Amino acid sequence: MGSARDFLKKMTSESHRALDASPLVAGLATGKLKISNYAGMLHAYLDFFDPWEKGMIDQHPRIVKTLGSIRFNKSQWLREDLAKLATNCSVSTGPGFPISVEIAELAGCLYVIEGSTLGGMHLSRSSAGLPGGANRFFQSYGAETMAQWSAFIAWLESTLVDEESQQRAARTAIAVFSDFQRRFDQVAERIENESGLESKF
Repeated sequence: MGSARDFLKKMTSESHRALDASPLVAGLATGKLKISNYAGMLHAYLDFFDPWEKGMIDQHPRIVKTLGSIRFNKSQWLREDLAKLATNCSVSTGPGFPISVEIAELAGCLYVIEGSTLGGMHLSRSSAGLPGGANRFFQSYGAETMAQWSAFIAWLESTLVDEESQQRAARTAIAVFSDFQRRFDQVAERIENESGLESKF
């Protein structure tokens, strides 16, 4: 059996591409996203991370301790960025992502979350920069980002040790990508309704 990382990368590739092609993500990657729309995107992230991190700390303290509490502090980084942007842009994108009791499904969710720190690292270092200089969330672990990713992958490989667990993780990872895309699409739709397509970014 191949590595869990390679399996998840293959199984989620289509979902990953779809998320990257969504208007907000594509606009951020090209440096064309307006500050107010960036704030909407960060609010969508916060809608996901705030209840999810609190739930993980409450329901799965052993996993939090094993992986390190810093991985469950992203909601605070988002609040710091939103405070820096100081905009009134807020949109509710629905309840948090459900927290499973199955470790394989948690691993699938974490694969998407921790993998996003790599893309965030590149965005925070890009010449275009991030709107309003609000880069704490995308900066993630800073100089330790690659080391944190390597440590996570080691945990992932030791957790997903058979085909069934990898399949469970892949299904959850795909659901997480879809959840983020749904949230971002809600923000983009609100932007379109309020401003029109010409001023989306």
